[in-house]
Formats: sequence, C-alpha cells, structure tokens
Amino acid sequence: MRRLLISALALTLFVTGGSSDAQAVPGVFHPDLLRALDTLDHAQGPEAYAAIDRIWSLWDRAEAGQIEEALLGASESKKLGADAQAYAGVLAAFARARRGDQKGANHRVRALGYVGRLSEGGQL
Repeated sequence: MRRLLISALALTLFVTGGSSDAQAVPGVFHPDLLRALDTLDHAQGPEAYAAIDRIWSLWDRAEAGQIEEALLGASESKKLGADAQAYAGVLAAFARARRGDQKGANHRVRALGYVGRLSEGGQL
C-alpha cells in the first residue's frame, strides 16, 4: 500500500512539475499523511492507536477522501490487532459522516457490531 501511495505521488509530481510555486494538487497525498501511513505500517500494540489518531488529525490538511481511505485500509489491515482495526473502523465511519453520508456512516458502525440506538428507558 505504501509503495502504491508513493508511486502515485511521484507520478503526480512528475506530470505537474515540482516547481516551488506550485499550488496544492487534488489527488496528491499530503506528505504528513504518507509519514502517518508509514508510522502505522510499523506500529505494534498501542502504537497503532497513536498512528491511527495521527491519520485522523490530518483531516484539515489532507484530502478527506484520502483520510477515509487510509482509515478504511487500517480497519482491514491484518497487521493490526482487532481492537485497533475496530478503532480505525469507527474513525472511518466518522469520516464518512463528516463527508455528508450519515446513512453510510451508520451502516459502517452497525457492521462493526456497535448498537445503533438504545430502546426506550435506556435498555438494550
């Protein structure tokens, strides 16, 4: 996954030119996102939570779709424990909601096994 992201970045830089006065190009991965993905790729145990949080914290700098895809990738990664996968899945659902798809976000949360809503009186 990391090589694919780096290849996409290199190709985009080649096609658009790497001049210093270039504006941000949609579709180019933010360098901080690439570093965060690399950190996640090497994370073990509780470090995975910090790496996932770092990806989430880039929401205002990287493209929203790229953040969501990175979180979805983490939620399906066999390198991570089930707890870190679930955490990434919840944040991916939050990302989906932030992008305006509340129905899709609810579906993702239910697919993770979380309760969708409480019944009357707070009883499950």
